[in-house]
This record gives sequence, structure tokens and C-alpha cells, in this order.
Amino acid sequence: MSAPVIAWRLLNSGPRTTRGLTLDISIAGLSAVLCGPPQVGERVSLRLNLLDTMFEAPAIVRHSSPARTGFEFLKVSAAFLRALETCVQ
Repeated sequence: MSAPVIAWRLLNSGPRTTRGLTLDISIAGLSAVLCGPPQVGERVSLRLNLLDTMFEAPAIVRHSSPARTGFEFLKVSAAFLRALETCVQ
């Protein structure tokens, strides 16, 4: 499954959003192609639409390259977890 995603992060100069498209989604996290990926170790808020519902989840960047960025979810709501489980089945 692929979905539009926005990575929102706070920088010293203010908030910055980066748009992209998910490549893989799992219960633990996701990978995406982003325009201007964040740095490894950076904490972000991911916003994505799953099953016609917009979700926001905190995540940390685990790997990053111009081709793909990998995120690990930190804490997700029960509703988001149910949507993830439905999408990955």
C-alpha cells in the first residue's frame, strides 16, 4: 500500500514540512520517498491518510538517503494501530 505522507519537524528556524509518498508500511514504521529527507535520529511527526482517515504519529528517522527514508513509530494511538493492522493484512 502506498499513501501520501507529510513529515513535520521543528527546527530552530521554525516548523518545516516535507511531503512524499510511502513505499512500505508496517506496524513498526514506514519507509517513504521524500522531497528533502530529514536526518537520521531526527524526531518528526508523520501525517498520513489511511482508510480515509488522517492520522498523525510521532516517529524517529532510522535511515535516510535521497532514495528512501525509514521511520520507526514511537507512540501510536489505538485507532492508528488498528488502521495499520488492516492495511498490512
